[in-house]
Amino acid sequence: MAENEYISSAKSIDELRYLQQLYQNQYMSIAQEVSNRLDVLKDFGNSQVALEHMDTMGGKQTLMHIGGGAYLSSKINESGKIIMNVGAGYLVEKNVPDAKAYIAKILDKETQYINRLNKNKKEIENALIEISYRVEELSR
Repeated sequence: MAENEYISSAKSIDELRYLQQLYQNQYMSIAQEVSNRLDVLKDFGNSQVALEHMDTMGGKQTLMHIGGGAYLSSKINESGKIIMNVGAGYLVEKNVPDAKAYIAKILDKETQYINRLNKNKKEIENALIEISYRVEELSR
């Protein structure tokens, strides 16, 4: 049964309130996931910017963020190699062009995922509006 069929078939205000609570919980979960994915997008975007400047950074001193607001002074070697986490704790050495391509692929997938989440969030918003109208009708 489609979502609006559930809403239109609800016989009581209690059933509608229950559905409303379910949809609100789903909405909050999706909103949190969108926020998390935007953080991931930002991190990979920062990596992409850094990789764009790799050719000018070789041999220079830099500060490396090590978490918790702490930084480590380091020197960038000129090897043109990047060590990347590719998931499940696996680190892989990549050259700069391959690292850029990998990050671009991740950015594209994350953007598509965020778009799907936002579409689902909009559908839930519409269902919540429909529930509100239905509650109002039954309250008369």
